[in-house]
Amino acid sequence: MMNPLHPPFRALVHALRFRSTALPVRSNLLWALPWILLCLLLVWPRPGNAQSMLQQDFSMDSELPWTLEADRVESLQAEQIFEAQGNVLIRQGPNLIQADTARYFRETGFALLNGNVRIEWDGDILVGEQADFDLLNNVGWVTDGEMFLAQDHVYIRGELLEKRCEQTYAFREAHLTTCDGPVPAWSIKSSEGEVTTGGYAQMWHPRFQIKDTPVLYSPYMIFPVKTERQSGFLIPEPSFSSRLGAGLSLPYYWAIDEEQDATFYVNMMSKRGVMTGMEYRHFTNLDSKGVWQADWLLDSKTAPTEADEDPQFRGDGLNRPNEHRYWIRGKYDGYLGDPLWRTKLDLDMVSDQNYLREFKHGYTGYTRVHNNMLRDFGRGMNNIDSLYRNNAVEVSRNWSQVGFRGAMHYSQALQYWTDNNPSNENPTLQRLPELNLDFYKTRIGETPFELEARTQAVYFWREKGTTGARAEVYPRLSLPWTTGFGTLTPSAGWRQTLYAIDKHQQVRGIPDNVDESKDFSERGLPDFRLDAFTSLFNIYDFEKQEQVTPTLDNVGNAHWTRMKHTIQPELTYSYIPHVDQDENPLFTRDDRINKRNLLSYTLHNIFNRRMDQVERRAGTEDTLLAEDMFRVRTTYRDFLRVRFDQAYDFEEANRDDNLDTYERRPFSDIRTDMVFSPGKYIDLITRSWYSPYMNTITQHEHMLQGSYPGLGSAYFGFDFRSEVTDDIWRQNQEKREILRVGGLVNLPRGWFARADFKRDLLAKEDLEKLFGIGFTHQCYFLDFLFSQTQDEDRFELRISLKGLEDMLGLGL
Repeated sequence: MMNPLHPPFRALVHALRFRSTALPVRSNLLWALPWILLCLLLVWPRPGNAQSMLQQDFSMDSELPWTLEADRVESLQAEQIFEAQGNVLIRQGPNLIQADTARYFRETGFALLNGNVRIEWDGDILVGEQADFDLLNNVGWVTDGEMFLAQDHVYIRGELLEKRCEQTYAFREAHLTTCDGPVPAWSIKSSEGEVTTGGYAQMWHPRFQIKDTPVLYSPYMIFPVKTERQSGFLIPEPSFSSRLGAGLSLPYYWAIDEEQDATFYVNMMSKRGVMTGMEYRHFTNLDSKGVWQADWLLDSKTAPTEADEDPQFRGDGLNRPNEHRYWIRGKYDGYLGDPLWRTKLDLDMVSDQNYLREFKHGYTGYTRVHNNMLRDFGRGMNNIDSLYRNNAVEVSRNWSQVGFRGAMHYSQALQYWTDNNPSNENPTLQRLPELNLDFYKTRIGETPFELEARTQAVYFWREKGTTGARAEVYPRLSLPWTTGFGTLTPSAGWRQTLYAIDKHQQVRGIPDNVDESKDFSERGLPDFRLDAFTSLFNIYDFEKQEQVTPTLDNVGNAHWTRMKHTIQPELTYSYIPHVDQDENPLFTRDDRINKRNLLSYTLHNIFNRRMDQVERRAGTEDTLLAEDMFRVRTTYRDFLRVRFDQAYDFEEANRDDNLDTYERRPFSDIRTDMVFSPGKYIDLITRSWYSPYMNTITQHEHMLQGSYPGLGSAYFGFDFRSEVTDDIWRQNQEKREILRVGGLVNLPRGWFARADFKRDLLAKEDLEKLFGIGFTHQCYFLDFLFSQTQDEDRFELRISLKGLEDMLGLGL
């Protein structure tokens, strides 16, 4: 192998090539013989030659030796200085240094590099005109150069670039950017600074530039240039609104360790004051995670009367006299000691009924919190308009035949929270605690019978109203009978309920005929149920086999070759006799179970298609047989699902009261659900209710949505509900017509536009409008949004710079 330390080999090769064009072969060999002997003498190993000394000096701190390759290498001053000229290449494993000329000082370990300098170190690249590099300690500098940090895709161009240690670089009069190209779309120009690979960049007197035009200045700046978590200030979020005034939210992120972190917020609002907040997150593993958040504000604005409130919040009979405002929320999924004991916790406490609607935007606003909780835990927060905030802690465990769940539920009633109503008048029911023990359906010995049971014990507490405990046992015995025609399952159950009252108190609006002289009561409630189910199918052949035979002429052909139609009818009859329960306490709807005599059916229709496509096998040659060159790729898809539901109520058919106002209507509306998906780019979802008495559709919901890669997406939705006043089941159904339409279009050169529109067609009012236009670039993302509701107009500009982890936002 040619030794890279001795360029005479190159000279020899060039000489042989040059001389071979003018001399015979024998003359070439005679002429080259002295050169061959000279090269053998130079490369023969002996103590003290330049190769061994260089390797010894260069290898002090690494197991890999350094090698030097150049057109010419010369040693000076008793081999204390080595000069290399022409195509200099210094290499140690994957790391290399290139230059036109290089001078290495053995005593100091420094190498002076000149001309077209290029240094590649652990994937990072430095280029420039001159460099001074310490090969022993892997530090040095480059003048008038450019540095590329591959891990973070960051470019730094400046007068002086310095490698200070393994992962840290310093720079002077430099530009920093993540954009490719000689003129970056954005950059940060700084007088001086330093950056750590996979860490942070610190800059003094930075100027943010668009192209070459400075637009922002700061005396100091620090920001992350890595994907791993690290403590520090996040990007501030400025805002402005007519309700809150000018605002600035400044978050600080604390990376506690790999499993937990926290974020602290200061949100300054010129019209309302300073809101402070905190968020703590811990993710031990996929089975144990939690998020806890809290915000507090000393509000400079109060609403002692309902007239003082914003128009959006009037009409509910409530005011907001409090100036101390807060929102405490959190969720946790984990286990209690043993991973088999699953634990869930939901926390949602707010100071007043208007807080969530007033502060729904930003880092700690309701919208972002709800979406994040739904993403991380599969359950979000209560509706933003709800006057009740639910809090719960739950412990559960499952065995092979038994399941246990214990919980405590507390519901915060906001209408009794801010002195709108006395707290001791609050009738909101709390379950403190609730215990459930379920016995799963199990076959009884060798008999054909199956047994299952649900048991529950609850203590109901409230500030005002009847309180006490309820215990219930609900076993069910069933006898499944499977034949060639389907499955028939009769079952019978008995619901035994016991009540123990510790406080009798009447509450206006809650019917309760409990005999206050009795602290204990009970009920026994039987029920009967009959379920029938079967499944039928047929396969239709479209006779397209000739067109999908694996031949050259059929390559690219795709046809539906078969279709499977499955029909699954279900029939259910349920019966519950009348049992007088009026003397029992009324805690929940389960305490008043009415008589039932109901027959219902469900008809499922599933259409599945088979599509065959002829394609050529990858890497095949024309010399192969046809069956080896081509193949048929088969795919299946449920392209249509249709479901019908209807019920017949025998009790309604025999009803004798209110016949003058409401005629008997034992048949329910026919509900039809349809999902049509002919391909992967379009879906139609519809849901309709048809009244056999009104001979019309009383309600329907439609949504058509489609998307195509590279082009965009669109949706069209329409919700309709007719007015019904003469139906005993829908006595006050109001007419409603809501139109929803929107989509996103990808425009040329990285631009895109999107729009969402929601309108009440009856009231002729726009409920919500949103329009946005944005631009996606290799190193940044720009999005301008305008949204309008009946209560607020909002403008928002979002800028995301690749490499700066968070998003700059401006809202009006």
